[in-house]
Amino acid sequence: MHANVIEKTSDSELIPRFERLFIHHYCPDYWADTIPLPFGTYLKLDSRDMPPMVWEADLENNKFWDVVQATEELSDKHDVAPGFALSETWTGNVDAFKTYLQENGYTQTENFVWLIKDIKDYQPQPLETDYHFEETDDMAAFADIFGVCFSDDQKDVFLNGHADSELEQNRKFYLVKNNGEDCIGCASTYYKGDLAYLNSLGVHPDYRGQNVAQDLGRLRLNDLTALGNIRWASTAVYCDNNTSLSVQNALGYVPYSTVEYWLKSE
Repeated sequence: MHANVIEKTSDSELIPRFERLFIHHYCPDYWADTIPLPFGTYLKLDSRDMPPMVWEADLENNKFWDVVQATEELSDKHDVAPGFALSETWTGNVDAFKTYLQENGYTQTENFVWLIKDIKDYQPQPLETDYHFEETDDMAAFADIFGVCFSDDQKDVFLNGHADSELEQNRKFYLVKNNGEDCIGCASTYYKGDLAYLNSLGVHPDYRGQNVAQDLGRLRLNDLTALGNIRWASTAVYCDNNTSLSVQNALGYVPYSTVEYWLKSE
């Protein structure tokens, strides 16, 4: 579906690097619990934010039954539903594994695309709207507008994980305010080495369609360029979110990987 919006890039070497950056972003010192397995990494999160699941599994050297059984045992240990995040980082016959999952009570629940932008030669862009954009360390204000843009559950997850994490030394938070100084949007950026992961982009429902999201995207790219060592910027968008895909397309992002969430049916 997203292929109609943005042409997919063929640079696959970055896929595992960005996926591991994403996992590291949600790893210990946050609210996550990671458990290494012989065939991949099991990542347990607050289920309101992202289902617990296995990433980067090796299907060439492990039997499907062993992979599923080990995952279900770990899931039972943590009292959560077992799941798998299938992407290009998996090795072996992933299509056959999907069939095996279906036969054993699993269904695909979500599908999103990783988007990438090479900012080596990026030139800072002026913002187009007249609203006030600022970097912030006011986590309460950020959480409030984050909840308005997404949900109360997501707000709680943020307050229980992001707000007091030591990993935030590698992260920037942004707010947008109207002329009355009310918050109308938010965004954040997490970076490590030459990679950056951009997330938490949200705009108040009353202010959507006014290029606020595009300006938040420009602001983050401008600041990443100023750091001097970031080469690649990445973000993730649900495959059926054509509005967000169009925003990222306008900012110059292209897809480079897709991820499917498969969870045990209730």
